[in-house]
Amino acid sequence: MQTTKKSIPLGLFPSITEHVFTEDTLFFDIETTGFSAKKSDLYLIGVGYRRGDEAVIEQFLADDATEQVLLLERFAKLLESHATLLTYNGAGFDLPYLKEKFHSFASELHTAPALLHAPASSDLFSSHTIRDLYKELTPLRGFLGLPNLKQKTVEGFLSLTRQDTYSGGDLIPIYRHYAATHDDLPKGLLLLHNYEDVLGMLQLLPMLSYPAFLNGDYRVEDVSVSPSKDTLQITLMPSDPFPVRAESVCTPFSLVVGGNTATLSVQLLQGELKYFFPDPENYYYLPDEDTAIHRSVGNYVDRKHRVPAKKSNCYIRKTDIFVPQTEELYSPAFRMSNKDMLSYFTLPETFDPENESLRHYIDACLQCLVRNTK
Repeated sequence: MQTTKKSIPLGLFPSITEHVFTEDTLFFDIETTGFSAKKSDLYLIGVGYRRGDEAVIEQFLADDATEQVLLLERFAKLLESHATLLTYNGAGFDLPYLKEKFHSFASELHTAPALLHAPASSDLFSSHTIRDLYKELTPLRGFLGLPNLKQKTVEGFLSLTRQDTYSGGDLIPIYRHYAATHDDLPKGLLLLHNYEDVLGMLQLLPMLSYPAFLNGDYRVEDVSVSPSKDTLQITLMPSDPFPVRAESVCTPFSLVVGGNTATLSVQLLQGELKYFFPDPENYYYLPDEDTAIHRSVGNYVDRKHRVPAKKSNCYIRKTDIFVPQTEELYSPAFRMSNKDMLSYFTLPETFDPENESLRHYIDACLQCLVRNTK
């Protein structure tokens, strides 16, 4: 088995790395000769872990299929000393593959017996916290304008460059050549691809600023209304800077993020809207006045000028400046039609940046933008 190790100063990485990449965290990526653990070989495991102010990338390369057990033992030792596993699409491939391999070689392994000899139906990694960057970014593919979420695509979004030009599938015959000859050239190609996969995961950590922000990790800096009173603008400060500018539009909301700032813009509506009473059976509709009144008062109106109210006409009208909302967080909620999902509330004189209702409103706007950006 071939082993390589390289240390990189953490100061070369963005600040988010400092608190995400703790000494409890283990990055890993595997290389195999196929998708099925029963029918293919595990030939390379690359890991990344932290030691003080350095990131260490270590790789274990099997010289041939008989050394798979050595790779598993080295990886098992690292599992014992790290509580968090961080991977890119590892939940979909790497972890199930490794679980199957651990069980296949259980009788030959001597480390981490509790892990290696667990029942085949159990989750070998249940004691670990697993963070899959791929899964965390999946809901944001449309928001970020990415054609797909392949690791190299996301690296390109961050303008990261690679020397490696091969895919995992391309490397299968190259590994077979190496296993037969132990030539340095194929060995270098194998190690380079895996090394850049592990390094790439480390370099992708700034991408986590997007889901963190969209899940509420921000501070409300300012809330203002444009002079023409047609736009509400909310300035937000994320905990970690955004690595690349991105914008999303889902009328009447739009969002621009970049650097240390995010700006949420909301189109205001100036005009007339209706408040629909929830219990039309208790109201009359007055056609001449185009409004609804409660039966306790409507009983005094001439029968010629009143009809029983229906859901569609059980309303009162109001002219004002209104703020759209995707959920009825502010009340009373006004609409154009009783069937509209989007509702509005009257524009307050001021917004308190510390108000909990405002944060709920912002969160709802952000989730709307994520859901509806394709």
